[in-house]
Amino acid sequence: MIQVFGALKISLVTLTFMLACFQSHANTAAGSSTSSVSDDAQELQRTWLKGALMLPKDLSKQLGIPAGEITRIDKVVERLPTLKFDAPMPLALLVHGCFGIGQEQIEQAKLLTVRGYVAFMPSYYGRANSFQLCGGNAAGEVQFTKVTLPILKQRLEEVDYGLEKARALPFVDKDITLVSGHSIGGITVGIMKRVDVTAYVITGWGCNPKVIGRPPRKIPLLAIRFKDDPWLNDSFQCDGGLFTGRDKENTISLVLDGQRTHEVIHDPRAVSAFLDFVGSVVGFPDPTATK
Repeated sequence: MIQVFGALKISLVTLTFMLACFQSHANTAAGSSTSSVSDDAQELQRTWLKGALMLPKDLSKQLGIPAGEITRIDKVVERLPTLKFDAPMPLALLVHGCFGIGQEQIEQAKLLTVRGYVAFMPSYYGRANSFQLCGGNAAGEVQFTKVTLPILKQRLEEVDYGLEKARALPFVDKDITLVSGHSIGGITVGIMKRVDVTAYVITGWGCNPKVIGRPPRKIPLLAIRFKDDPWLNDSFQCDGGLFTGRDKENTISLVLDGQRTHEVIHDPRAVSAFLDFVGSVVGFPDPTATK
């Protein structure tokens, strides 16, 4: 069963700092954004270098990396500009959740790189001054502990910097970009205001309070989560805050049942929706790739 509603537990985030975060990330009409002067440049660079990448088979082979495997960017960064390619490839920037780069990003990267995308995954935990973003309570439930204005601001800057660095590479098509976020990475995507992105995807997160706003309405958006998600609470009906005011034809919200899980992309229904969305909205460079 697929439903189109949801909610979340985010009581630690107040109206005041959510509004401030929304305003601090507002982009120019051209969609560009700059890193905040308050964020240490070296720390921001570490989110890129300590992040990961996955590349299509031909590029991976030149780096000596098995196809479908990730490697840390700092291990190959000096060789990236020298890679040979036939045509620039679309970019996928995958934004991790509170535990760092994991299977949600890796599985999405596999789905995309086999179809001609290049995938980059910045790491919030590359920062020397990073905080653990989540933890548990006495009931054994995992909860966000560091969803604050400074953290969200850092995550937004991390995405901006990653886009800047990835788009500077010669084999990246600067005009085709997918940004996908999971969990707190999904919150990050939910408050992005860039219009120089081809499409947004949110997984493991169904909604954000209305005060945060939403991605620009003209940019296609797919959101997928499970109704029985131990990190979410389905009683507040706040999907409306994320999707209200968006064009229905370019907004898809899927709430799946049948599992109690925070992860999404392992489910065949989620995989199908993800590939259908990316294929129709962004496109696949490799026409021989199967769904």
